[in-house]
Amino acid sequence: MKQPLFVYGTLRDPRILKKAIGRATKGIPAVALDYQRKTIQLNKEPFPIIIKRKKSKVRGKLLFITEQELKKLDEYEEATIYKRKKVALEIGKTAWAYMPC
Repeated sequence: MKQPLFVYGTLRDPRILKKAIGRATKGIPAVALDYQRKTIQLNKEPFPIIIKRKKSKVRGKLLFITEQELKKLDEYEEATIYKRKKVALEIGKTAWAYMPC
């Protein structure tokens, strides 16, 4: 069964997604509700994050990936600063997203 995943940063790049899960997927435009996108510096590298903020929105993409691919992304993102959590989308559904620990 495919899992919905909201991406808002580097995972929107098909090359990075292919490196992480072995394939690229286009996804569809999506908006996460009550979050704000920011960029932080880690080891002098910019990393996009989303943080809770009422009445804010983050534009990104909604991907549909397998449970196995989601586990690969968990490993890929754990190497940085992210953990997977659910977010509410403007379309009335929820999806997984990677947020700062």
